[in-house]
Amino acid sequence: MDWIWTEAEKLGGVATMFAALVGLCALVPAAWQIVSAKSVALRISAIEAYQSYMRSCIDRPHLGTWKMFVAWSGHTSAEQLEDQSDVKAEAYVWLLSDMLMTCELALYAARSDKSWLDTIHGQIKLHEPAIRALWPRWRLVYSPSLRRIVDASLARLAT
Repeated sequence: MDWIWTEAEKLGGVATMFAALVGLCALVPAAWQIVSAKSVALRISAIEAYQSYMRSCIDRPHLGTWKMFVAWSGHTSAEQLEDQSDVKAEAYVWLLSDMLMTCELALYAARSDKSWLDTIHGQIKLHEPAIRALWPRWRLVYSPSLRRIVDASLARLAT
């Protein structure tokens, strides 16, 4: 039994290393869980923002697409949207801004998720004349990623 006392320092070092290894093994799944939870929270936030935007379109269908806006408001020129001082144009411009911010959030939450990229393109298509007219002045407000997607969508729709 005397060997325990003579080897105690070595055994203590081994025990410390073993405890550190166990702690590290527990840390990796915990860190993965935190990253995973953040990703899920971002995706849920993007879905909720998109649902809110869609609810706005359902509640005010006359703002849901460029064609519906034109039929409702009588505005035929997207270039005049920011110059108009009427409530109808203002409501439509705010809805477009909300849509683009929702797209920004979705893009941040699901960086390369093709379904979100297709959704963003679909929204750009629904509002193309207005986005095309407003985008040169608005584009610097948004992230480089969204700018690339909107620019590509507008180019694709121009052909």
